[in-house]
Formats: sequence, structure tokens, C-alpha cells
Amino acid sequence: MSISTEDQLERAEDERADWGIFEKLLHDYFDTESLGIVDKGIECDRNSCAISLLENTSCRNGNVWEISLLWAADELNIPDSRPNALRRFHLLERKFNRDPAYAKLYITEIDRLIEKGYAEKVDSPPKGKVWYLPHFGVQNVNKPGKVRVVFDSAAKSDSVSFNDLLLVGPDLLKSLLGVLMRFRQKPFAVKGDIRDMFLKIKIRKEDRDAQRFLWRGEGTSSIQEYVISSVLFGAKSSPATAIFIKNKNAMNFKEVFPDTARSIEKNSYMDDFLESCDTEEEARSRVKQVIEISCTASWEMHGWASNGRHVLENIDGVVEENSAVGVVSSDERVLGLHWDPKLDLLSFNFNKFRTLGVSVDSSKVPTRREVLSLIMSVFDPLGLISPVTIHSRILMQDICARKIKWDEFLGAQDFKEWLWWLQELEKVKEVHVPRCYYLGNLKIISSQLHIFCDASSKAFAAVAYWRFSLSDGSFHSTIIMSKCKFAPLKTLTIPRLELQAAVLATRISEVVSREHDFKADKIFFWSDSQIVLQWIKSDQRNYKTFVVNRLSEIKEKSRSAVWRWVPTKHNPADDATRFAPDEINANSRWFLGPSFLRNYEKVWPKLDSIAKSSVNVVDQEIKVKAIVLTFVAKEVPAYLPDFKRFSSWLRLLRVAACVLEATDRWLEILESRTHLQRQEHAELLWVLEIQQVSFGKEISI
Repeated sequence: MSISTEDQLERAEDERADWGIFEKLLHDYFDTESLGIVDKGIECDRNSCAISLLENTSCRNGNVWEISLLWAADELNIPDSRPNALRRFHLLERKFNRDPAYAKLYITEIDRLIEKGYAEKVDSPPKGKVWYLPHFGVQNVNKPGKVRVVFDSAAKSDSVSFNDLLLVGPDLLKSLLGVLMRFRQKPFAVKGDIRDMFLKIKIRKEDRDAQRFLWRGEGTSSIQEYVISSVLFGAKSSPATAIFIKNKNAMNFKEVFPDTARSIEKNSYMDDFLESCDTEEEARSRVKQVIEISCTASWEMHGWASNGRHVLENIDGVVEENSAVGVVSSDERVLGLHWDPKLDLLSFNFNKFRTLGVSVDSSKVPTRREVLSLIMSVFDPLGLISPVTIHSRILMQDICARKIKWDEFLGAQDFKEWLWWLQELEKVKEVHVPRCYYLGNLKIISSQLHIFCDASSKAFAAVAYWRFSLSDGSFHSTIIMSKCKFAPLKTLTIPRLELQAAVLATRISEVVSREHDFKADKIFFWSDSQIVLQWIKSDQRNYKTFVVNRLSEIKEKSRSAVWRWVPTKHNPADDATRFAPDEINANSRWFLGPSFLRNYEKVWPKLDSIAKSSVNVVDQEIKVKAIVLTFVAKEVPAYLPDFKRFSSWLRLLRVAACVLEATDRWLEILESRTHLQRQEHAELLWVLEIQQVSFGKEISI
């Protein structure tokens, strides 16, 4: 049966929208992989322009904040975008006819936007900067029965998109790692989020015609024009705009609630607020003040949860059913992780696998696209399950290296590896990690940060632990985070990969130290590579460029004295590079660190001497110093005076200059030279004579 042109266009638009979502997922995945180990970069001049716009156009109108769009320039060449928006809308309606259930959810969401005042119908012709936005729906497997309407700011008309007209704005988003690590610091935790954070912020009226869209309401035969009057979800400037307003609103309370104002700015990740406190009363006070501050911007805080039994009791603005501390719902999503407030444990859930019917028992061979999509759905920003996730990334690397097409099925060997990884993933479902670093009753006397690193031919990794000295003389250790990277396709020697792991360790040290509210009294780095330890403790200038560059970073961020040797059998980073240890649970070495961390320093591993094989590898990286001698054979004229008869070097040169002058005249050399030039010439001749006498053998080689 032939496919109509309209169907082909509709399918192409669906694929384009799906690919756009997939592309963003891919981008977000690798952003997550780089958290804490890649610098954000330096702000550019365009950010200064954006900050100026944010500061100068943001204002309060009652309890509502209003702001301008972050235009890239005052004068813009804006093409007619309505034809493309109209074409996309017709395709959307065809999808509605084919899928009535989807259409009903979509219409419900548009009606909600209009009812809440986030969108409004317009009858007047547009003025100023005008743009028509196509829109499509996105469904989340974690939120069945709901469609999120996305306004496509990336859609192009005459090679220009709405996003092309805007500035991105400054990166005001706090580190995801930092927010999660601070959430784990103290005994009592709370979480909540802002409902419709973007939509509660209004765009000033003169900019709203740039956010028009087309819609045919129920009971109407004609297509009508609407505007989104709020900050748009999907526009590239929206995150910076929303976070700027959130922080500015909080800072208005810095005199009244200084700690809470700072906490909103520091412990929020977009619209999610996470905090940990020392006492239930402090946590309760924090919740009350966050709600009060948010209300002044018409923001409704919802989704509250806490592990403290009385933290959320009888607080205005907290729905009672959400304050049951895990009784009604024992599973709260916390920035991609799962948190059971009742047990105060973090865990991992893989809903997408279950939704798509993917399991170990499945005989269905996936395509490269399906594999990549499923791998990226495993969200582990802290690297708590790196021993399992790294294998999937290596599989993905192998598939890419073999240039398998996106919709091509995996080969037999790749499918076997895929099933093995699914088996390992099944084990992780049973893993539960304590949310708080330490929940005991004993007082913490001191804190140490220990970072272990390791490498194999396939991957290199670093994992960090806290080691707390307790008031009774005992010790407690627990995982903080890890990073595991697959080895580059270009083959590197194991020692060089071990050195890469050491660099990774120092970067993790920096992010852990920067993002926690308390500092480590001591920091230790551990490697089982005697070669790397030898490099770190020696003069880096002696080595080849690859080694020198990495040693420079290591020594900039750590002292050689804090680097120690650990036997491979006690190195937890080995679990990540050798792939999935036999046992991975909350009491395994990976989560608690090696047993010697819970013992006195005098029993820690020590290296008595460097193995001879390690010394040989160290020598292989030593830079060969080549000295190139250029020698022009030139006899010292016999008529120059015998230097043994002179006690003064200067007098010898003067006499030699006179001899050279006489010789010039005798040979009728026309070149005119001064007495000083003849002295310099004589000096050069004597230097050549001395070199020939003293280093004749070397020069002749």
C-alpha cells in the first residue's frame, strides 16, 4: 500500500521530534558524565549582555515577576514563521485523529495552560518581534496518563529558529553533584519542588507576540492564535531567566531569613529544593520559610517529603498526604535517584526497561538506537553504581566503533554482552545506599577524604570516601561519589591510563572539597600503580609531554606526600575498571571502602620499595635529551701568538688583533675591520682551538 505525502511528512515530523528529544537525552547524558571533572568555562561578553537584560527588565507586579526575553540583538531579521507553524499544526491534528487517547491528554494540557493564565487567545494583529511556535507532546514513562506540551523553539523557518534570536544567558544552575552531596550531609532531609516554576514568571507584554502559537479549541471550526504569556519551557534562555528570578526573589529575604535565602540559592537544582539539617526543628523551620518566600512570587511548593517524622506536620502549604513520611508513598524521586524517606535510603529504578518490556529473559534483539536510549536512561550522577554502568558505556563504544547503523540490530556477540549487562543491572535494583553519610549517635571528631584510582585496558576510574573519626575511637567510612571513564579508542599503555585515573582523582577531590559545607582535615590519594607513584614523587620535567602535562595538573591540585600505595586487592576503584564485582550491595567494599579505612593509620598499607619492572616502565617515559653540536672545522692560523706566553687574556686578544691586521694588509684583504672586530675574531679562533683540543673525540663522532 502506498504511503501518502501527508503521511510521509507526518512520520518525518514525528521522527524529527523524537530525534530532537533523543539528541537532548544524549547531550544531557554526556553532560552528566562530565559533572565535576570538566570546567564550565569562562563567561563571555554575551553573558554580560544577558545579565544586564535580566537585571534591568525584571520587576514585580504584585506577587508576579515579569521580565523580557533575552534578545540576541535590538535589531533582528525575523522571517515569517507562521506557515511552518501551520503545517506542523495540521500534522498534529492528523495524529489526534489517529490516536484519540493522546489527543484527549493533549487538549487537557492546553486547556490547563489557558485556564491558569499561562496562555491566552489574541485577536489583534501582532506587533514588534513576531514568532509562531510549533508544538508537540512528550510523555514521561514515570508520569503515565499525562502529556507535556513542548513549544518547539528549535524549529526553523528560512534557516532561522526562535532560539537563534535569543541569548542563552549565564549558567546559574548549581552543580547537580553539589546539591546531591549536600543533601547527604546531615541527619534530617527535606525535599520539595516548585509547581510550574517557569510558567509563573510572566514575559513583558511587548515581547509576547514572539511566543504565538496556533490552536483549534473544542467546538471551534477555525484555527485561532494564542500567545504564551509566561517563560517558555524549551526556549534556550528560559533556564537562566527562571533561576535568576528564583534567586532574586530569595535574596529579597536575606535580612529576614538569611540561612534559608542562601539555601534556596545554593541547594536548588532548577525547581527542585533539597536540604539536610542537623535537627528536626531546623528542618521544619526551613520548610516553613521556603514556603513563605516562594508564596511571594506566586510559586506553590509541593511534593514535600522528609525522613523526620514531625518535620512536615501541620505546616500551612504542605498537603497532609505528602507529609506521611513514606507511609503513603515510600518512593520519592530526588534528581533522578529514588529516595525512601521512611528508611532514608537511596536506590535505583529502571522504569523505562520495564515499560518497554526489556528484561534478561527477552529474546528480542535491540537496535543500536534502542540500546543507546536505554543505556542513557540509567541515571547515576554520583557514580554510585559505576561498576555496572561502565560496562554499558564500553558496549556503546564498541558498537559505535563497528559503525553499526542506528536502526540495525546488534550482532550475536554484542547481544550476548547486552544480556550480561542486563543481568548485572538486575542486581542493582536490590541495592540501597544510606542517604546520610553518617547516622550514628557518636560525635564526629575529624573527617578525612580518601580517593582511590585505578585503570585497566578498557576503563579508568576514581572513587571517593569519607572517613570519620568518632568520639569512641572508632571509624566510619562511606562512599561519596565516583567517576569511571572508558579508555579512548586510541590505545594507551596501562601506566598512562593509570595516570589518567590519578588526574581524575584530583578533579574529584576538588569538586568534593568545593561542594560540601564542611572540609576534610586531611586528604589522601591511593593508587596501586607503583609507576604512577614514582612519577608523582619525581621531577616531572624529566618525562615525555603526555606524562608532563598530567603530572602538572596532579601536582597543582595535590601534594606528592599525600599519595599512597594500596594493594590491588584492597583498591575499590578496581571494582569499576574490572567490571561488576561478584557482590555489590550496601555492605560491599565498593560502598564502604576498604576495611583498613575503619582501622588505625599504623595498619594502613605501605610500600617498602619500588618493583624493578616499575622502574623500567618509568625509565621508558623519560624524555631523551639530544644535544646537537654544529662544528665547522677551522684551523687556528699558525701566525697567531702562543697563548702560553701571556698571563692576560685581554692582552693576548689585543696582540692577536694586531697580528690579524698585519696579515690583512699583507694579503691585501680589502674588507675593512675595526680593531675590536679583529679582537672578537681572534677570540673565536681561540675558542675553536680549545674545543678541538679538549673535545676532539666527541666532535669527531
